[in-house]
Amino acid sequence: MPSHEPEPKFTVTPLATATNPARRAASSSSLPLVPGYRLSELIGTGSVSRVYLAEDVRTAAPLALKIFEDDDAGERFAALERESLRGVEHPHVVRLLGTATAETVDSSDLPVNILEYLPGGSALGVVRSLGPQSVGQTSAIVVPIAAAVAHLHGMGRVHGDISPDNVLFGADGTPKLIDGSASQRTGYRQFDAGTAGFHAPEAVTPQVLQPERDVYSLGALIWFLLTGRVPSLTSHRPALSVFIRGVNTDLVNLVEACLDEDPAARPNAGDVARRLLKIAEPEPVDITVTADHHAVPYVKTRHHFDRELIRRRARRRTIKMWASVGVSAVLTGAGVMMMLAAPANSAPQPSVDQPAAAQTEPHQPVAAAGSQDGLVDQLFALAAARDQALMDQDDAALEAIHADDSRSLRQDRTTVATLVEGKLRYEELSTSLQNVEVTTLAPAGKATVRAESVTKPFTVRNLGDNSQYHIETLPVQEVEFTLVKEGERWQLSDVALLHERSGT
Repeated sequence: MPSHEPEPKFTVTPLATATNPARRAASSSSLPLVPGYRLSELIGTGSVSRVYLAEDVRTAAPLALKIFEDDDAGERFAALERESLRGVEHPHVVRLLGTATAETVDSSDLPVNILEYLPGGSALGVVRSLGPQSVGQTSAIVVPIAAAVAHLHGMGRVHGDISPDNVLFGADGTPKLIDGSASQRTGYRQFDAGTAGFHAPEAVTPQVLQPERDVYSLGALIWFLLTGRVPSLTSHRPALSVFIRGVNTDLVNLVEACLDEDPAARPNAGDVARRLLKIAEPEPVDITVTADHHAVPYVKTRHHFDRELIRRRARRRTIKMWASVGVSAVLTGAGVMMMLAAPANSAPQPSVDQPAAAQTEPHQPVAAAGSQDGLVDQLFALAAARDQALMDQDDAALEAIHADDSRSLRQDRTTVATLVEGKLRYEELSTSLQNVEVTTLAPAGKATVRAESVTKPFTVRNLGDNSQYHIETLPVQEVEFTLVKEGERWQLSDVALLHERSGT
């Protein structure tokens, strides 16, 4: 069925030849064998599949081979993806090029879907690297994706898992929707799957196609691109204007309509594309930070691309967001709050319900703190000292907590400067770390530690008029600390957000 949606507008940026740090090389001995294809690298993982960069031995064309697990779930998801992509011809949906069978070391035959290779990285990677996108950049990403979703709906299909990690860019910057393994079509029994925070709150109705669920995900995608955060349900979600001052009222109304908890109140995907395109002219999206080394070195572009200008705009939007809310730095730092809940190149797992709240008692670290040079004990002390330094807005205290010229120090200094500029101050700030695990401890005095960060309710005071803003509910964050050792003392070097979920 031909699509009657508006021609999507998007912009293209020149690509650099820098290697994407999110990529993971796999040893040749561990690579599956797929006749006719030469596998080189593991480039992505999912709940039941792994994606490898491969080369067609006849044409040398780069391809993405998605190999599914040898069980009922793997077979089912492989078949669902094939069914969802078969016959789909849309410029913003990844192409299914064929199927194959992989041979593993234990002689198992695994189903393989052969897909178009998209080397430009993901929308998730763009936000994790550069922070929230402008309205125009969001339009450049979402308008084509919404048009693609409308096309699928017109074919009697739904996608089922629209999320930032499932929007990839081609070598020319074209955004494309991937991963149709959660897709359903009319007449097929449906199941509840998707990425936490991006799938609709209502239950799946068996034997009924529910395109409204995809529209909710589109709204969540817009929210994430603009704010760097996963939206909460309506009853707990602040207005978009809290994060973005002077935001277009039509945009606020569109996003709220998409995220309405009543499916009947949501617009259709075609309306989302049309309304968003009317609200904002697309702007260039910087994919140089996410494109891998196989991307084309230079691509012609219709627009002048000023990377530094876009980054300055991103920083200004970050400062405005901090001044408006005065909350996010408490969790993990000015830059980290703009990252989504997944390690690079690892897709968030489908989930029916939100994960349970964090346990109240911390687990013991992998080894006792004393056997790791007091690392864990010092991390607890650093976290408490950081809370106090942020409340006191004390730069000297921050210098004692963070390594010289470290990313985490720059983040906290930006936070304090923003608070001072906005005449804001944190009060009664207290974070605790639990489920702590030392993941690496190098002899050279560098370590990484994963933990869950829980922030108790606190207050943001406006020193100008002495008003107070009480922060009651904050998400539990799984974070990774990088620490370096100076003499006998550990200091923070970086803090990265790995996962975020609703607290109790």
